[in-house]
Amino acid sequence: MLAIRFAPALGALALLLATGDAHAKDSRPAHLKRGFSPRGWIMEFSPSVSLCMPTAAVKCKTDSGSTGPFLGGQFQFGFRPLRHIAIGIAYSGAALRPNWSFDVDLDNEPRQRVYAKYAQIHGVYAWGRPILGLGPVDLGAEVAFGWSTQIWKLTTPADTTMSSSGFSMYVAPVVDVFVHPHVYLGIKGSFYINPQLKVRVKGPGGTIKRDRIKNDDQLPVNQILLGLRLGVLF
Repeated sequence: MLAIRFAPALGALALLLATGDAHAKDSRPAHLKRGFSPRGWIMEFSPSVSLCMPTAAVKCKTDSGSTGPFLGGQFQFGFRPLRHIAIGIAYSGAALRPNWSFDVDLDNEPRQRVYAKYAQIHGVYAWGRPILGLGPVDLGAEVAFGWSTQIWKLTTPADTTMSSSGFSMYVAPVVDVFVHPHVYLGIKGSFYINPQLKVRVKGPGGTIKRDRIKNDDQLPVNQILLGLRLGVLF
């Protein structure tokens, strides 16, 4: 009899608890709910450390000196049509700190020793990124193709620069975590390959083109950008 008397009250309590639990689950942010599927336009910024990447064609350190690290970054704009893919365009800018020298013949000038002091690298790319989505976490593998320019400032002779331009590509593992349905933070490592075969040396006395064929050539460089990421989905 006692159980029968309190049955309606117990049923009401159970219903109240179930409703409250469902309400609590529904109140979670969208990026924490099961089935979260971010889609839309994206903007991303990645401040980074810029490093020289040694390869068989270009070395970062030889007997004549080395190419040291500095700062760089990448800005990306794109579209995410599906949970597992994003595409877009990117601008990449970076600097390096070279500390090396070599002899070079400029037109109408005697053979001179040139000393590198600063390097700038700029590139524009079209990229695609397959994404493995695990709740609020994105694991991506980005591949990009584009065009880059490298400019090397020399201390001697005065007003002399070395430059190269041409095809460029990079691959980049990416890890992002959504901290809001429309904002994510992450880390990224971009590995750039720049197969540019000609270097232009421009000085007060003239200009030459120099083949990149010697094993001790230190430019054009291949490069790594390692950095943090801020992304916005809208």
